[in-house]
Amino acid sequence: MSKRCVDVAYYWSPREAAAILDYLDRLRDCVWQMYEEDIIELRQIEDVEPDITDDQQELDLDHGGSA
Repeated sequence: MSKRCVDVAYYWSPREAAAILDYLDRLRDCVWQMYEEDIIELRQIEDVEPDITDDQQELDLDHGGSA
């Protein structure tokens, strides 16, 4: 997979940052709800481990919802 740069703002107000995090949480939950079985199957078949870099946090998708 090639690395691509995403063009995003360099600064958000605290309100904008909170809205973005809320949206990403809802998006993650929606994608997990729609593709949970497929993702689990893919990870089992390909023994896929998520690539987490030092500046990323691992998402706990096995809990079935947001924390």
